Amino acid sequence: MKSDFRFYVEWDTVTWSRALLFWEQTMRHTENWKGKYGLELGAHRGGLSLYFAREWGCRMVCSDVEWPEAAQTCHAGFPPPAQPITYAAVNALEIPYPDATFDLVVFKSMLGVIGRNNRPDQIEQTLAEIRRVLKPGGHVFWAENLRGSRLHGFARRYFVRWGHKWYYPRYSELEHMMRIFPYKQVETTGFLAAFLPGNGRFKNRIAQLDSLLFFLPKSWQYVGYGISRKEGGTDNLA
Repeated sequence: MKSDFRFYVEWDTVTWSRALLFWEQTMRHTENWKGKYGLELGAHRGGLSLYFAREWGCRMVCSDVEWPEAAQTCHAGFPPPAQPITYAAVNALEIPYPDATFDLVVFKSMLGVIGRNNRPDQIEQTLAEIRRVLKPGGHVFWAENLRGSRLHGFARRYFVRWGHKWYYPRYSELEHMMRIFPYKQVETTGFLAAFLPGNGRFKNRIAQLDSLLFFLPKSWQYVGYGISRKEGGTDNLA
């Protein structure tokens, strides 16, 4: 795992960094990303904005529902990327940009809070907004918490402070929500590491062990990630 992935991903880094590795496999075989215009939603500390700016040369808008001050502070600790990162307050339910503005949109662990208190309709509205602001052929790079197994549901209900409010879609449900994009790849990962707190060495070792549990059903795993693409353009993810 690249050392910088620890910042790009922020928590449970071994598990969630598999999304970045998956994105890289596709990105290296599609197009030249330098100078592409991207939007990060729900940025928090802005790890994904920095990733796409530093590693791929994208011009990123780093946004959160409120002004992403934490991201600005974190980014100041890194050498400036070749392409600038700008900042904005953006409500993902009503993205304040015209149609077909961005080449790519990225987000991680965002849909659960948008759908909190059992509002999956707001997740669908967000995905529709993302599709609207993408240029034809534009890509969505995403990673999300999934419902996982019954054991995950039990642990969240009793040991995660916001577990009863957060919306955890099933794997099949998230795949269905992504139907508005004609080209998509949906993968899953993670089982044991979800039950360990923090982000220490032991948790990382358990997360590495999770990679050997490839025989588990996708519906039992707690992280979903993938790439979706709007119709148009020349490359094809199907």
